[in-house]
Amino acid sequence: GDPENPWAEAIAIRRSRIVAVGNNLPVAQLAGPNSHVIDLGGRLAVPGFNDAHTHFVTNSLNMAGVDLSGDCSVAAMQKAVKDWAAAHPKEIWITGSGWRYECFSAHQLPARQDLDAVVRDRPVFLRSWDGHAAWVNSKALQLAGVGAHTRYTGSGQLGVDPKTGEPTGYLKEGARALVEKTIPET
Repeated sequence: GDPENPWAEAIAIRRSRIVAVGNNLPVAQLAGPNSHVIDLGGRLAVPGFNDAHTHFVTNSLNMAGVDLSGDCSVAAMQKAVKDWAAAHPKEIWITGSGWRYECFSAHQLPARQDLDAVVRDRPVFLRSWDGHAAWVNSKALQLAGVGAHTRYTGSGQLGVDPKTGEPTGYLKEGARALVEKTIPET
């Protein structure tokens, strides 16, 4: 962090705080009888880069919906959605998360028809395990006004069947908002 001295030989840390950075001899003189010395043998040490963030509210809300984190077949995920819907008949929207991309074939992403087969009368919105995509049913698309006429040019992707022009039920990145904005706030 010092432009005048961009490289250093040694670092001293006391109680989780950096107390000195510089040449070996002056830094070594700070060591006491209980110091732990690590000799890197000339190798490079860099500051730790750590992305330790969480989406607390979103993840907490996900826990209240359908959990697809343990299921990796369309049939198992359909059963989880159907069971959750039956156990929560008063919930207007069926939401949840946890589906993984690798659970679908390389040439087929999640499809609305798979959700329609188990829940047709209520909208379904299921986030992927990483939150970057959503899988929705026809009712959710209908309530959001998303159909063959919809053109999406933002970031991400609105999955569209190349033959019919109808949305597939797969929404990636910013396209999730097309349907997500329709879900009532918690």
